[in-house]
Amino acid sequence: MMWVTAVLLWVRCAASQQQQQLETPARYDFVVVGGGTAGCALAARLSEVRGWRVLLLEAGGAPPQAADVPLAASIAAGPGSPLDWGYRAERDARFCRAMEGGRCRWPRGRTLGGSSAINFMIHSRGSPHDYDHWARLGNRGWAYRDVLPYFRKSEDARLPADFGASAEFRGLAGPVPARSAAWRSPLAPLFVAAAQQAGLPRNDPNGPHQVGVSFVQATVRGGRRWSAERAYLRPALGRPNLRVLTGATATRLIIDPATNSTRGVCFIRGGRAQEVLADKEVILSAGAINSPQLLMLSGVGPRDHLESLGIPVVQDLPAVGQNLQDHPAMGGITFTVNESVTIIDKRDALNPANWFDYLLRGKGPLTLPGGAEALAFVRTPLAEGPGPDVELVMGAGAPSGDSLGFLRRLVGWRRGAWRSVWGAAAGRGADAWSLAAVLLRPRSRGSVRLRSRNPLHAPVLRANYYDDERDLQALVHGIKFAASLGESGPLRRFHSRLLRVPAPGCEREAFGSDGYWACAVRQLAFNLHHQAGTCAMGAVVDSRLRLRGVRGARVVDASVMPAVPSGHTAAPVYMIAEKAADMIKQDWGQPIQ
Repeated sequence: MMWVTAVLLWVRCAASQQQQQLETPARYDFVVVGGGTAGCALAARLSEVRGWRVLLLEAGGAPPQAADVPLAASIAAGPGSPLDWGYRAERDARFCRAMEGGRCRWPRGRTLGGSSAINFMIHSRGSPHDYDHWARLGNRGWAYRDVLPYFRKSEDARLPADFGASAEFRGLAGPVPARSAAWRSPLAPLFVAAAQQAGLPRNDPNGPHQVGVSFVQATVRGGRRWSAERAYLRPALGRPNLRVLTGATATRLIIDPATNSTRGVCFIRGGRAQEVLADKEVILSAGAINSPQLLMLSGVGPRDHLESLGIPVVQDLPAVGQNLQDHPAMGGITFTVNESVTIIDKRDALNPANWFDYLLRGKGPLTLPGGAEALAFVRTPLAEGPGPDVELVMGAGAPSGDSLGFLRRLVGWRRGAWRSVWGAAAGRGADAWSLAAVLLRPRSRGSVRLRSRNPLHAPVLRANYYDDERDLQALVHGIKFAASLGESGPLRRFHSRLLRVPAPGCEREAFGSDGYWACAVRQLAFNLHHQAGTCAMGAVVDSRLRLRGVRGARVVDASVMPAVPSGHTAAPVYMIAEKAADMIKQDWGQPIQ
């Protein structure tokens, strides 16, 4: 029944394009589609021009206060969360074998603030070389020297002196906080010291040199999550020229086929098909999954794919939905210790004293961003060019401490798989911490395609992880380094020992060998939900993020990245939105600040 309703709404919306309008549509100068990380920032910046009327459309609602608890990130992004689109990649025997249904979970924010309202809050830009690479690909104006001012403009990096942050590279007056966690386990300094003994310098990874080790920098303020909705949108809501519509699911762009000019957006709200017109531009900020989906629903994309679904082709752009990149990660590399110095959910997350500390002082373990405490950026023998190719994320807890199951459900591990690896340690109440090895420079590429012409159908998401064998090899190198690091030097103080329980299906491999870890990756590894590249600069949009072949439309989100940066994606998306806002102001004759 829902499918029939959706098709009828789609047809009614299409009919409104032929002037059979349901009602007189509203008009704005700019319509921003998607109230996520980029959309909140962009709408706020555009509404700084008092004479511009700006509308922000968001399919979800406002995030609840419960999503502000940093340690509870796995709940906000978990299955069944109203803040999540609930996407899953298509099944592929090469990865996610131990996941429910053999499919990787791909949480994406469906709320004001988008994924910045459900992510793990790590503030990490990537390497300066990432952006120089963008420029070498032909994207003028996106070299590191060009984007650094926008990184600085977006952030408020108030960090302790031992972080080594330099005012030359960091911002102090932006809306996005970059903070040290308000609580630190006894293990975190030991991990940093162990990494230094292994040859990694102590540095600020958001400075000019990324390779090294540091404590986490997080988008938290007062111990609470600070999403794009808090940082950008909320302070701008008092402006009379900015309107926000929640519960509005965009279904297509309204494009005049005679002129290939974008006129507005069709959307569903309250069960009714509606449309809104844009006198200047429509800006897609719906993310690396939904932005290409909306373009294809609007007739912009690969001709053969659109025609196979009966969608009239407005502009043949074969690259729409291609070039999908992500950061696969082998998490849950677990180390047991001999003292109560880690986080166990029943002991720590449910402790009333910790809740009082959090609610009254903004302190304590509940302020840890998803439990992450420190990062190490390393180069493996397979690294090409400058910069790191693997990241190690140190967590104060481990899957064995996840007896309530929130982490397991977020990742998507089957209960039996979790029990076979971590169940025994959980049963004896063992204290344990963990490392995740993250592949930063994937060579493999996936895709986003429409499942049907129904805008309410989730698109077909093909991850294609490890299609290039070098990706798997680099990740194995990172895992082996993590395994040795976790038992080394200062960490021996707590008798840190790798949990040597084999992954399901890998029992025949010699534990710790390359073959074993490759098998474990295919079983247990997940991803960091850093999808990017599906509307890439140079192929789908130009260097000013204007849609190729269609006037009056831009894309501003992670989908425009030609190559995913070697960090986390929230900070780069804020940068993209800040730079896009200035480019739009310039293109329409407005001064920039």
